[in-house]
Amino acid sequence: MFDWEEPKIDDEPRGHPGVSVIKVGDLKRVRESERIPMPKILLVEDNEMNRDMLSRRLLRHGFEVLIAIDGMQGLEMAHSEAPDLILMDMSLPEIDGWEATRRLKADPATQPIPIIALTAHAMVSDKEKAMRAGCNDYDSKPVDLKRLLSKISGQLGVTRAE
Repeated sequence: MFDWEEPKIDDEPRGHPGVSVIKVGDLKRVRESERIPMPKILLVEDNEMNRDMLSRRLLRHGFEVLIAIDGMQGLEMAHSEAPDLILMDMSLPEIDGWEATRRLKADPATQPIPIIALTAHAMVSDKEKAMRAGCNDYDSKPVDLKRLLSKISGQLGVTRAE
């Protein structure tokens, strides 16, 4: 079991009646039930360097990141993990991102999950192909993190601090 240390709370600091302040230095651990849930992103990417770089950046911005290394594993994890959003590479082994997206959008259990296509294919026709497959948005590689975070926030309907 965990040994939780309760934070010290100053129930009415001087000059601020009705306000409680948690002294940050005294807060050792936060109970799981007190944490703000982080949006869960499924990153479907076969390139190890891309997975590592993008997952680390997303974690630093407060997302929970799940990783699938091919289209088939992406389909399985979308069902078992119920992510809030999927970042889908389009050039994947097993089944490509276009086919994986079509299958996810055809399934009522996964159809509502927003999918952002990630691809080195930067032609207008590639974006149209991704959107026809069912992607909610599209971003080209190399990933511009600020642009991608904006697209993620738009799909999740949240405003994130820079």
